[in-house]
Amino acid sequence: MASNCVICGRFFRKKPSTKKTCSAICGSQLSKKTCTKYKIKNGLTKHDAHNIKKCIICNKKFIPRNSRNTTCGAIKCKVEHRRKYIEKYYDISTIHKTCIVCNKKFVTKNYRKKCCGDECSKKLRITYKREWRSNNIDGRNRERARQREYAEKHKNDLSVIERRKKQNEIRRNDPEYRKKRLGWWIKRQKCQDFIDRRKERRLKPENRNRELEYLRNRNKDPLFKQRQLEYSRKRRMLPEVKNLKRIQDNKYRNKKRETESLAVTMVALTQPITNKE
Repeated sequence: MASNCVICGRFFRKKPSTKKTCSAICGSQLSKKTCTKYKIKNGLTKHDAHNIKKCIICNKKFIPRNSRNTTCGAIKCKVEHRRKYIEKYYDISTIHKTCIVCNKKFVTKNYRKKCCGDECSKKLRITYKREWRSNNIDGRNRERARQREYAEKHKNDLSVIERRKKQNEIRRNDPEYRKKRLGWWIKRQKCQDFIDRRKERRLKPENRNRELEYLRNRNKDPLFKQRQLEYSRKRRMLPEVKNLKRIQDNKYRNKKRETESLAVTMVALTQPITNKE
């Protein structure tokens, strides 16, 4: 929907259908105008006149910010109200009471306390529990009946351990499953045997010396070095390698800048402060 603003007359689009102004500024002007219409005596609005309260402490009239405000806002009234609240609920002075369980008189600082000690409080807790159980018998009986029905229904069902045992027995007798299992185990065993044989070969001194000689001769060979250089040049030209190099260089530069800035700040802090006149 679209309409003209009530204040400036500009054409604007209404998002809520009840909107009357095009902006927040026009809205504030409209609210001021409506307030002036409903002005009553003592410079109060109609809404404020209905909500006028009396302070609990000094009986002074005031306009509350919320429905929970009880004092006029003066510091003296606030302090006095706080003191009375503490006296009522958290007073340090002792209170004389009688125990609910044993009818024994006792002195406390807590106004909520009902029992004289731990034994009586335990007894009271037990009585409350019994009362709750007696009041909620129907719900408890319903739950127990549901549990009995479930147990009778699944009486012949196997437990988890028995189910696994049965499943293993079926698998042992199944020839296809045995073939799969054996094939997997044979593959694993072959791999393990190959690794063990390679270790044994390497550990032999003859094979070790032969390997070292081959490495020495390879490093002396000029053709091998040429091949290595060609490979490294080709690898550098790849776009993936270039991107990696660029990222590493940027990281190094950023780290260097951070260290330099830290060094400068440390030097500035260590130097003595001189007052320039």
